[in-house]
Amino acid sequence: MQSLENEKLALAISADGRTEEANRLVAEIQKECDMEAFGNEPMSSSCAAFRAGVGDLPAVFACECSECQQERGKSEVKIMARRLALTQDWLAALREYRSKNDLDFLQHGSDQSTE
Repeated sequence: MQSLENEKLALAISADGRTEEANRLVAEIQKECDMEAFGNEPMSSSCAAFRAGVGDLPAVFACECSECQQERGKSEVKIMARRLALTQDWLAALREYRSKNDLDFLQHGSDQSTE
């Protein structure tokens, strides 16, 4: 049971760190990027998947026997792993959007193409 708790904690720490990074990146994008395409695909579906995954709750087990505790631990680890994967996907989508829609790059890129 302790190994499941350790795995869950490690996954939670990783997911929380990536969520913080994603939140920072969203704020940066809102400040420094063209926001026109932010609500369109694939960003909207990626954001929806991330939000749905963050809200997942483990299964409820009324019984406190060791077998049910083990199953609850496995369920929590599975949810944390899914949350981490969705967070990584959201972060990758944000990074890609940031690189493609940076206002400074778009402006300087268009300046260079007209010279």
